[in-house]
Amino acid sequence: MQFSRARYVTLCQQSLVTAAVLAVGVSAAGVSTLDIVPEPDPGVAAPGGALPGARQQGLGQTAMQAATEVAAAPVAPKVREVAVAGISEEGPTAPLARGDGQRLVALSDPEPVRGYATVGVTWEHGAEISDRVLSVQFRTEKAGAWSDWLPAVYHDEHAPNSGSAELGARGERPGTDALIIGDVDHVQMSVESTDGTAPPDLQLAVINPGEGETTEEAPAIDTSQLAEPGAPATPSSGGTAALSAMNVAAQPYIYSRAQWGANERLRDQSQPSRGTVKTGFIHHTVNANTYSSAQVPALLRGIYAYHTQSRGWRDIGYNYLVDRFGRIWEGRYGGVGSPVVGAHTSGYNEVSFAMSAIGNYDIANPPQAVSDAYARLFAWKLSLYDIRADNPRIYVKNRYLRAINGHRDAGSTACPGRYLYAKLPGIRTAAQRLQGGARPATPPPVRPPATPAAPASPAYTGPSKSDARCTPRAINRRSYGHTTATKRSDLVLPLQCLLKQQGLYPYAVTGRWNARNVSAMRTFQARLRHRVSSEFSRSDWTALLVTGKYSAVLTPGRRGSDVVRVQRALNAALGRKVPVTGVYNKRTRKAVGVYQRRVNVKPTRVVAAQTWAALSAGRR
Repeated sequence: MQFSRARYVTLCQQSLVTAAVLAVGVSAAGVSTLDIVPEPDPGVAAPGGALPGARQQGLGQTAMQAATEVAAAPVAPKVREVAVAGISEEGPTAPLARGDGQRLVALSDPEPVRGYATVGVTWEHGAEISDRVLSVQFRTEKAGAWSDWLPAVYHDEHAPNSGSAELGARGERPGTDALIIGDVDHVQMSVESTDGTAPPDLQLAVINPGEGETTEEAPAIDTSQLAEPGAPATPSSGGTAALSAMNVAAQPYIYSRAQWGANERLRDQSQPSRGTVKTGFIHHTVNANTYSSAQVPALLRGIYAYHTQSRGWRDIGYNYLVDRFGRIWEGRYGGVGSPVVGAHTSGYNEVSFAMSAIGNYDIANPPQAVSDAYARLFAWKLSLYDIRADNPRIYVKNRYLRAINGHRDAGSTACPGRYLYAKLPGIRTAAQRLQGGARPATPPPVRPPATPAAPASPAYTGPSKSDARCTPRAINRRSYGHTTATKRSDLVLPLQCLLKQQGLYPYAVTGRWNARNVSAMRTFQARLRHRVSSEFSRSDWTALLVTGKYSAVLTPGRRGSDVVRVQRALNAALGRKVPVTGVYNKRTRKAVGVYQRRVNVKPTRVVAAQTWAALSAGRR
């Protein structure tokens, strides 16, 4: 096709307009340089950057509040570990030398695969093998066709600190990073080395992340509402006074461990180690970029199972993960606002945090949604510790680092990939811009003093008590129902009563399904940023039963209407029936502990601020 003169003039005009817009925008943002990021190979398709139907606004915050498909309950992955013998040094199976000095030293049989699988290779605890010596590759087979060999990343710096408190039944085992191979039929592994020997006790791990019930939910964690944001003991020594520690920036929304189906029995059950935050690291997981939004929870479960069961770590290594759609996921257990020590950047884990982008960004550009998510998360987390996101010189242990670093800045690794690494200047600028617009954090509201203990029988309170049909028995009996799909009156009646308490149903309570019910339900769902629907989920019920009803601390032996609210909400959240007695008894105490563990709150079995907040958000 000819390039006409008219088209050339039009293109020049468009270029001049674009340049003018960029100049004004850059000047307004206070950016003195503009980094040109190289594009990936034209033959490599860049991954998509938006959820289906999600509307990107600003840094994507509004879109990332949208409900998406998540796990409805914990899922147990299945881990199969296969011993792989080395190839004999003599005879027809002797190692095959390559031109670069690498020799084939181990080759597994094709192993069957189930589910959206993750694989990895580990070897004997204590065996120190340089990543310059070893090369591990995988290939997969589906429907009779084998793929090319794919390299698995092995860096001895992707690990816990040497001598740290990482626990495991067999001790920490060195190994490759987890590699998500997806839905295939078979996988085969090969190992090559420069010295002609295979690592001792070589094992191939094949992980089926499991399948379970799913639901659509918004992110469970709103960091602006955290009861205990994890304030630091002291500001960073490398920070400046320009950012007050009370200015908490860009509170992001985060999907919880429960929402990706984390089975908490897989991790170490002791309290997580806590350090401090002086800097942050950006990683990538080096797997395919073509996963769907619905596959992300399974993908996270595969990494989690590999880290805990095959590598012997106490938990998943990263503090946070971000998918290609810009959704942020809670990683290591211990609280998103707390300085939990991870296993991501050996030598710096106790003084840093890390978020890993799910994908291989050495071969493709990260979507804008990923960069935006990094800016939001790092602006917020660093502001908790009085650290400017654009600080170029912070003394961390034995060297100077930036506030926001790629993994390669602290070690000999290509992580987080050349294209994501090229985005770091823009991420720092965007994060600092968010910090600069932060407002002082508002203190939590003062709670009224505890009301005097009430009789053992449930005490019903609220505006709807004037309605003769809203009796305590009518509400308590079936308010733990999960759905209104059947339009049954024994579910509709408590729904109308509870919505009336919230001021959303100013009509007579009839127990009959009508358009007014739907309108009030949707208003309530939108208020809580839940999925807006004509059905009421367990999360909706849980929140409705306690919303606006925060109370003093509840301990065993307490009585009254607050105990009634907790018992009803636990029935909704846990899908079980705790007798609604108004007495904080043994069964209630046990159910509170179960719920706290499920939503990653310290299992004290006492209902305090964090537990009230989780219930009022509908977390389950």
